[in-house]
Amino acid sequence: AVSGEVAVAMAEAARNQLGCDIGVGITGVAGPSDMDGVTVGQVFIGIASQSGSTSTSMRFPPNRPILKRRAVTQALLQIYHRILETDQN
Repeated sequence: AVSGEVAVAMAEAARNQLGCDIGVGITGVAGPSDMDGVTVGQVFIGIASQSGSTSTSMRFPPNRPILKRRAVTQALLQIYHRILETDQN
């Protein structure tokens, strides 16, 4: 399935299984066609840390290589922001 809940579950599992401070999960539809009512280009990014778990929904161009690069870039930015939030608290 492709959803924010799945992305969060992936992030939490990564964090718990690997024993790391921050876990990330990315799920989406890269094409070539829609899947289970989710359109091509839809991506969900989950971030899990000690401060909690969140998911973000994003739409990218329906071009597989571009979509994958942008999803990873956004996930890295979200990790960076989570680290900054943690450092400020």
